[in-house]
Amino acid sequence: MSETATITQQDVARGLFMAAQEDGIDWQQARLPADAIRYEAAAQAALQAWALGSPDWDKGLPPPARELATLFLADFMLKLMRGDLAGRTWTVPAGLTAAQQARLAIAQELATAAGRGAPPH
Repeated sequence: MSETATITQQDVARGLFMAAQEDGIDWQQARLPADAIRYEAAAQAALQAWALGSPDWDKGLPPPARELATLFLADFMLKLMRGDLAGRTWTVPAGLTAAQQARLAIAQELATAAGRGAPPH
C-alpha cells in the first residue's frame, strides 16, 4: 500500500494558488458568461480534467466554458479562504507537490459533488 498524506484547507488553498499560476489561470479576471448554464457541463468536465492534471484540459473548450470553469475554481478558493470547509481534510498520495495535492483535493470534491448531483461549488 502506498503512503498517503492528509492535507487541510490551508494546504489546498496554497497548492491551488500555485497550480493556477502554473497553468496561467487568472480567476480575478474571470467573468460569468451570459449563457453560463449552457456551458456548465463542459466547464465541470474541463475542471475535472484540470484537477486530474491533464495538460490539454481546455483544448477545444469554448471561451465561455473556460471562464465558467475558472469561476468554479475561484468559488472553491473562496470557500477555502472563508473557512467554509473548516475541519475538512483530504487524503492524497504522499510525496506530491502542493499543487498536485490541491488538484487531487479538487478532483475529490468534484467527484463528491457529482455523486450528489450538485454543482462543484
